[in-house]
Amino acid sequence: LLGEGRSDQVIHTMEGLLEQFQRRAAILTKAMVLRDASLKKGTHVDALRDLADEIDGLESAVAKMQEYVEGEEIQLAEAETVLAAITAQQQRVEHTQSNIPERLPQNSSVPDENTRQTKAKGAQSKKKKCEKGLSVSKIAYVRVDEFTETPTYIRNRCTRDQVNQVIDVIYATLTAKIKVLTKPRAKLSDVDLNRLTVYKESQSSETEGQAFFVEADIKDLAGQKVDNKMRTCFAILRHLSRIKEVRGGGLTRYVMM
Repeated sequence: LLGEGRSDQVIHTMEGLLEQFQRRAAILTKAMVLRDASLKKGTHVDALRDLADEIDGLESAVAKMQEYVEGEEIQLAEAETVLAAITAQQQRVEHTQSNIPERLPQNSSVPDENTRQTKAKGAQSKKKKCEKGLSVSKIAYVRVDEFTETPTYIRNRCTRDQVNQVIDVIYATLTAKIKVLTKPRAKLSDVDLNRLTVYKESQSSETEGQAFFVEADIKDLAGQKVDNKMRTCFAILRHLSRIKEVRGGGLTRYVMM
């Protein structure tokens, strides 16, 4: 009877260990019930030896069960750590998806002072006297790190998104303005002829051959009112060397850098 519970088979699952444990416990229970009968027949020595073997087997099974449980606890802790990391990553992704800015930087860097001076000297040396060669490139959007480096007294008056919206307005204004400047005079409407006259009168020696705008251009070509918030955005763009101011003749001209 006691020999029935013995097995050399290696058990790798918790279910198998439990089944083996229950089987051995059942055998021991039967052995205890039949103990008196075994003693009367004079076989108590063999019965006790088999009983001891079964107890050893149970102890071994319990040890394996404990080892298995400890291993599962370690794996569970590792799984919880991985789950926490995945959950945090998912939250970051969801936050990123819900906070993607409308405008992303187009350039990884902004020209340094030496580069800007070189470009300025090149523009002056060319001395473009005809607007046919004018062109405009979109100003690079303001990055988070750039915005946070601007002085607090102007940064607190607007948001980075508002500054980048103004960049779009500036680009739309200059695109429309250069279209008038480069279009053959014979094809210009009366309205555009008047605009052309105003544009030429607003030029100065410092803006020759360069794309620039004045506040009136924003209202006329982009349909946007230039208020204090937009002027704050101009100040931030000027601080970041995206544009520069050229004053004279009662006008403030904003020149692309």
